Amino acid sequence: DDPLPEESGCYDTVAMSCHGFGVTHVDALCHMFTPQGTEGMYNGHPISNVTDTGALRLGIEHIGATGIVGRGVLLDVAEIRGGPLPLGTAIMPADLEAAEQAHNVTVGEGDIVFVRNGAGARNTYRHASGLHAACLPWLRDRRVAVLSSDSDSDVHPPISGFNTWAEPIHMVAIPYLGLALIDHAELDGLAQACAQEDRWSFFVSA
Repeated sequence: DDPLPEESGCYDTVAMSCHGFGVTHVDALCHMFTPQGTEGMYNGHPISNVTDTGALRLGIEHIGATGIVGRGVLLDVAEIRGGPLPLGTAIMPADLEAAEQAHNVTVGEGDIVFVRNGAGARNTYRHASGLHAACLPWLRDRRVAVLSSDSDSDVHPPISGFNTWAEPIHMVAIPYLGLALIDHAELDGLAQACAQEDRWSFFVSA
């Protein structure tokens, strides 16, 4: 038994750190570990697969080899709430469903889901809106393939009571659900395009 810290993971740095709130990026499935010892990567892969020369399994190059291609759906929570959410707001499953109903879309299996909180670059690691942990069963049941947001999809600072799972979307969605995350997408332009076209589903190629 080799317990890990409550929040463990890895990222690769080549010349500069590209992870964070300043750059849109995809989180690979090796990015977060479970707290379950050495078998703590998605699908039970041992964390020893992450080496000082890179991840031997679940690295971003596997996503990069084929890209992310599929049906995108924008759930514009900011619009249905009347404007950009105050920083630190937790988005609930009811908000996701209200956005579906407002634009006559239904999130389904394999979808690439974009959740707009409207704060854009004002979201930071110190203060950001994101999905409440209650959204995790919703994402699992809908069989979403990729999740994106104009933040990193987690609430900052952590919601009271979520001490062990301080960033539940990252800490559960990646290592337990195998859900790739696209952090910090610029969704204001997408929202405008959806409104102009009067449709909130679209083709995505990344």
